[in-house]
Amino acid sequence: IFYPICNIPDKFKHYHDFFTNNNNKTFEQIIYQNFSSDIKPKINLLKQTHSNKVIVLDEDLKEIKEADALVTNKPHITIAVTTADCVPVIFKDEVNKVIAVAHSGWKGARLGIIEN
Repeated sequence: IFYPICNIPDKFKHYHDFFTNNNNKTFEQIIYQNFSSDIKPKINLLKQTHSNKVIVLDEDLKEIKEADALVTNKPHITIAVTTADCVPVIFKDEVNKVIAVAHSGWKGARLGIIEN
């Protein structure tokens, strides 16, 4: 299951949704069908490793990195997490205008991914 969230600057609105991939589409194809035709954000995903590592994004990732959570306060950055039998955690801080996603399995939870 794919869980994207996008920081949209207009009054700190967020786009978020949950998707499954039953039609062998790419993540981009799935999410783009839900955005208006003029918005095609880069989807920032991680190579999830069941760790407690968090990456703070000031800009889109240039390459896939190993970690289990993404955090940003930058507008128009789309972050996402995928899960199968782990738990997706989505954070939104309206005061500081921060969004985050975390992939939390038993190992990552034990190592403190949520607290990080």
